[in-house]
Formats: sequence, C-alpha cells, structure tokens
Amino acid sequence: AMQYHDFAFSVIAAPVGAAVVKQAYTDDLTRSSGLSGGVRLTIVVSNFPLVYSKASLTVKFGDTSAKVLRLLEGSSSGTRFTVLVPPSSPGVVDVTVAHASDASNAATFEFTYIDDRIPQ
Repeated sequence: AMQYHDFAFSVIAAPVGAAVVKQAYTDDLTRSSGLSGGVRLTIVVSNFPLVYSKASLTVKFGDTSAKVLRLLEGSSSGTRFTVLVPPSSPGVVDVTVAHASDASNAATFEFTYIDDRIPQ
C-alpha cells in the first residue's frame, strides 16, 4: 500500500534527515512496467539537496542507470522529475535516487517489472 504524508517544511540550506521518496508513479499511476521499460516515471523526493539541473540527479534501477528526462521542480520542499524506465528482467528492483554531490543521502523505493513476454 502506498502511504502519503503531509510534512511542514521550513526553508533550510541543507536537508535534515534522510532523503525520502514521497511519490513515484508511471503515467498509468503504478510502480511497474513490462520488461522492456520505456515508460515515463515521475518521482518526488524530499530532504534532498537543491537540484538546479537534471544532470545533478542520478537514478538507478538495480545496477542500471536510468535517463532523467526532465526536472519539473527543485525547491526546499521537494524535487520532482521524470525518468525513463530502463529494461530489466522480471521481478522487483530497488530504485535509488541520489544527488551527484552527495551520493550517501540516497532515497529508495521498489519498482516491479512484470513478465509480459508472449510464450512461443
């Protein structure tokens, strides 16, 4: 089950506490795709260093780097961006979101690859 929490934010120079993924969803509002990936995933993280360009975001699905498509918002209250889901084998992978300047404060969530191969 997905849980949503409302937080009150103060303007701070550096994040306090661990980075956390507040939301992650594909265009059809799931955290899953077929094996070929290729779908857009919107991610919202908080407690994250300020992001001024998509180049400072690193996103990995397991060990596979994902292409960051667009930075939609980068503020003290949250960072919202889209990535292209890479292909993978069936199962659940950990997705890791980190800031290039501080890889130690990473946020993670799970993404599911559904086996959509047609049996021969």
